[in-house]
Amino acid sequence: MQITKPVLDDYYTFAGIKYSMHEMNDINKNMEVGVWQLERLKKQFDNDYQVVSAFNMGAGNTRNDVYNISYLCDILGRDRTLQWLKGKTVKSWKGSYRAYYVTD
Repeated sequence: MQITKPVLDDYYTFAGIKYSMHEMNDINKNMEVGVWQLERLKKQFDNDYQVVSAFNMGAGNTRNDVYNISYLCDILGRDRTLQWLKGKTVKSWKGSYRAYYVTD
């Protein structure tokens, strides 16, 4: 899982376990922190698309309705993601080829 230094710092603050970035190469430690982060994001967001997006692009981008649609398709499934996007406006975000601004 992609674990950033700020997530490790939060993990230490809230869980009391201090890991280094190098220790994220250990699959068990990586999964421990990654699952903790996903559980934390599930408490902050309403649906799977927001949780997955916040994990991938950060909570701030997700709160601003910015999503990496190809990542959502990879993780949650193309058909499911396209169904979720039905009726929404999708625009490129700041000229990015990866990130899109999605509104109802």
